Amino acid sequence: MKILVIAPPRSGTGYAARCLQDMGLDVGHERLGQNGISSWLWAVDCIDNARWGDNYQDIRPDMVVMLMRNLFDHIASLAFTASNAFEWMGQYVEYDKQAPAHVQAAQLSAGWDDLALARKPDHVVATENFDMFCKREFDFAPDPALKNYNARKHRPLTRSECEDVYAIYNS
Repeated sequence: MKILVIAPPRSGTGYAARCLQDMGLDVGHERLGQNGISSWLWAVDCIDNARWGDNYQDIRPDMVVMLMRNLFDHIASLAFTASNAFEWMGQYVEYDKQAPAHVQAAQLSAGWDDLALARKPDHVVATENFDMFCKREFDFAPDPALKNYNARKHRPLTRSECEDVYAIYNS
């Protein structure tokens, strides 16, 4: 079986890859394994993916899973720990480069969700429920200790920032 797990950056692709690896599947995090890949980059086909030696046609997934992490945790993580990805994502998604980081993150993430949905995923799974997905689909319960795999410390969004993010996702 080949699996493709996609999501915006900081949505749990590392966690998903680790859970699938614990099941015995060779699913790489941002690298193609024998059983697939879990990577935010694969919401799009692009020269950068091909440069890594991976091609969407090489994957030919049997299952495409899209992760959606808790919105406010996700945007805070993206805005405060991964803003180095913004410019690259901006090649595929329009965003306001002059806006505060949390607004840029929300704009980019919303656009990335659209790109991932265009892949027509077989499953859309809340990252926080990926363990239940594994149990249901594969009859395997990942180690609960993996929940914080690849977690990075950052501050939470303020109430005002949450309101900004909410407005972007509801426009």
